[in-house]
Amino acid sequence: MRFRLGVVTGFAGGYYLGTRAGRERYEQINKALRRARGSETFEAVADKTKAVVEERVDAARDRVDSARDTAEELIDSRLGNGQSEGPDPS
Repeated sequence: MRFRLGVVTGFAGGYYLGTRAGRERYEQINKALRRARGSETFEAVADKTKAVVEERVDAARDRVDSARDTAEELIDSRLGNGQSEGPDPS
């Protein structure tokens, strides 16, 4: 389903940007886009898309944090069980 939506969106965008049908057709397309943007369906899809993107960003942040923690633990274990690297303060 997502692939089809992407193909349709890509086709519509390409046609919109690359059309050579003249100003009248351009105005028709713009009018249809304005009408679509104002619809409840468009707003619902936009809200759902934003929610999915936010969810994926949060998941990616969690993975990065987890990888950072794992790397820090590995570094600490290689340096001597939590002791910092550097000169001895005594």
